[in-house]
Amino acid sequence: MNVIIATSSNITLAQVSSAMLKSDMLPDEVFVGGDVGTTAPGEQWAKAQHIARRWFPAWPGAHGARAESVRAQAMVDEAQALVVVGESEELTDLISLAIANELLVKVYRPKGAA
Repeated sequence: MNVIIATSSNITLAQVSSAMLKSDMLPDEVFVGGDVGTTAPGEQWAKAQHIARRWFPAWPGAHGARAESVRAQAMVDEAQALVVVGESEELTDLISLAIANELLVKVYRPKGAA
């Protein structure tokens, strides 16, 4: 199963680990919404679990203001599930897109996370 792990900026590796344990998912591949080598907590979790990671950079030079939405659609097109940890406007948009594309969606909002 290909899984997008999306987090808000203040989320820790421990919070992602807890969310993934609760999600009952063990991905074959984790999609990371950033440049290759980013250290987002979802990427860190996948690396620690020895799970393959695939990066999806936004490429603003190629897509301009639509870069984030183009990246989100590319990730959703190839994923089967989305795990969200935290809360932000961008995450809300990604959740809506994932639901519209019939992905399995799990949302975790740790106390104190925004």
